[in-house]
Formats: sequence, structure tokens, C-alpha cells
Amino acid sequence: MLNTSDLKIIESETWSFLQEAAERSADAFRYITFATVDEVNQPQVRILVLRGVDTLQRVLEFYTDTRSPKWHELTENPSVAALGYDPNRRIQLRLDGKVDLLGPGTPLNIEAWRQLSVWGRNTYSGGKPGELMEEARSWSMEGGSPSLEHVKKDERNFGVIRFHVRRLDWLILMQPTNRRAIFFYDVVDRPFGMSWVNP
Repeated sequence: MLNTSDLKIIESETWSFLQEAAERSADAFRYITFATVDEVNQPQVRILVLRGVDTLQRVLEFYTDTRSPKWHELTENPSVAALGYDPNRRIQLRLDGKVDLLGPGTPLNIEAWRQLSVWGRNTYSGGKPGELMEEARSWSMEGGSPSLEHVKKDERNFGVIRFHVRRLDWLILMQPTNRRAIFFYDVVDRPFGMSWVNP
């Protein structure tokens, strides 16, 4: 049963939910709405798959193509916001913070690439994200699936995003009244402030 009255327990449970989501593809928090700012100061939003969680350092980990607009946007401006919603628990999470980008050749990047399946690696084998195509890409002409040799060279397109959460805004939709709380983290990633707020 969810705890909705103790801030410390809520904070701990929330990070446990995120950690579980990184390990289960069917979990609602597995798919996080991730917002950046582009070169003309316009917000850009997309869904990213949550790949890992460090509950001690308050870090979320995502993968992306280093040729994508978001990678370049994050290079210029590492400040981001993210949103998750679990319709079963009726919990919304809003997260703010900054990112570190781990490009090809860095130890964490290499390890993450090694853990990807061939299908996962194949994500980074196509053209530059956002480029126009004449037709939908298909592997049917090549026997239905990519080979390990085919995707090996695409490691150079693989990037890891480590999102250091500085603020966590928690909201639960419930009767007779919704509840909302905010948690702030300091430079060593420990909660230094937590408070109930009006929903």
C-alpha cells in the first residue's frame, strides 16, 4: 500500500519505483517525457526509455544517438526537465536537474553498449535522427534481423545521458484531495529540503 502521509517514506518509495521501472519494460515510469531547449530557445520534448537509476546519487540514465538534436542541445545547455506518470498508482513525477553526457569510448558508455542486445544496438545503425527518408526502413531484405557484425561499427553513434536530479515534484491524484510534495537535493545528492505544497 502506498504511503501518502510521510515525506521521507514517499521520497524513498519514489526512487524505488524508478529503480524498478528501469528493470521492467512494462512499468509506466519506464517511459519518461524528457525536455530540452534548442538553439532558438524553444522547448523540445520526447519520450526516453529509463535505462538505469542510481538511488544514492539521485541519477537517471538514458541512451540516445549522439547525432540526434537532443545530444547537441544538451551539449549547449545541460539543464533539463522530465515527467513521468503512472496511471495505476496515479502518481505524477516532475524532475529538474542537469545532465552529464558520456560519449563513445568512455568507460560507462562502453559497458552500457556491451549490455545492449543486437536489436538494441541496431537502433544506432541508421541515418542521422530527424533526416528525411524516401521509405520506411526494414530489415526484411536482410533476413529479418541485423547481425552483430552489422551493428558493431555503430557504437560510435551511441551516447549515455546521466540526469542528476536536483528537484523532485511528487503528485498523487486521490480522494478526497490530491497531495503534492517537493524534494530538493544538494550537491552531494542528499535531500536537504522536503515540503508539502498545494496541488
